[in-house]
Amino acid sequence: MSRAADSADMLAAALDKASDEATAAGSAEIKATTSGPQTGGKPVVVAGLYSWGNGLKGRTWLKMDASALMGADGAAALKNGSSNDPTAGLKLLKYAKGVSKVGKEDVNGKAATHYHAKISLAELGDAAAIYESMGTGATDLVADVWIDDKGMPARMTNALGAVNVSMDFLSFGGRRRSPRRRPKRRPT
Repeated sequence: MSRAADSADMLAAALDKASDEATAAGSAEIKATTSGPQTGGKPVVVAGLYSWGNGLKGRTWLKMDASALMGADGAAALKNGSSNDPTAGLKLLKYAKGVSKVGKEDVNGKAATHYHAKISLAELGDAAAIYESMGTGATDLVADVWIDDKGMPARMTNALGAVNVSMDFLSFGGRRRSPRRRPKRRPT
């Protein structure tokens, strides 16, 4: 096996491990920004506690109309094929050609290693449906991921044509203490 192949395998393993660790955490304090045709080209920012799996043990704190960001087809694809884990996109990097290590950077006060990849939608199989439903006409997803020194994602950015998504992971697992009163426990 060549050094390049060894290096690519090591990068893929590091990203896969980061995805597994983040998935196990069940929740993260995040700040996400999305922009694209569905948002009128203007950035939409969402910040707060994001939970997947059973990260909040069955409680619901936020419901979002995905069709407002992704269109009706994108929301349907998300509902039919996603775990709602925002770090699951790291697993898509196994389909990438030429994953590269960009270098060390500071992300939200944490040392992180920056990785860059370009992923052909044709390589994603069923997972491509969510991206194709956005109607961008793009054939490649461009992804950048920053992994902190604890092996957890610190930031992820994805670009698909005119659609851009950036997500900063401020902390994983548990809840941050807030001076604000939380709403009564009921579905929203």
